[in-house]
Amino acid sequence: MEMLRIEDRHKTVVMTCFVVFSVVGLLFLLIGIHWLFGIGFFTIGFFVFSIKKEYVFTADFQNRIVYRVFKKQIVEQKLDLEYPDYISVFHARYKRPDEYVQYTDYDQYRYKKWTVRFFKENRSETIFEEYKYEEALKKAQLIGRFFDIEVYDASKV
Repeated sequence: MEMLRIEDRHKTVVMTCFVVFSVVGLLFLLIGIHWLFGIGFFTIGFFVFSIKKEYVFTADFQNRIVYRVFKKQIVEQKLDLEYPDYISVFHARYKRPDEYVQYTDYDQYRYKKWTVRFFKENRSETIFEEYKYEEALKKAQLIGRFFDIEVYDASKV
């Protein structure tokens, strides 16, 4: 069966966990707390860092998300999507509350991402979010060629 695999490289949470666990592990080793704690925390950080998320698209549209650790599949999740009329790549603005201060309307972290969405009639489903335009467009074009679906590049509008 023909399939397309695309790795999701967005790892900010995973990188944060890796750094925190690794630093804590190294601190335990340096301070002289039992060496097993240090090695344990460092190992957990390394394990979390090795987690990869992969989208698998199949020709019969039985799509899924696969999580791997050291290239070994650990979890597979069905991706419920409708076959799209077209794929769109556009710049989206997001905002979320700042975690470090008491929440008010002014304490929000704003950021921009390039978004790849499937559109079916008046409904849409976000597939990927990328900080780089080239990465988002490349993924959209790969999926578009695989399913023979038109890709709209909203950056050109």
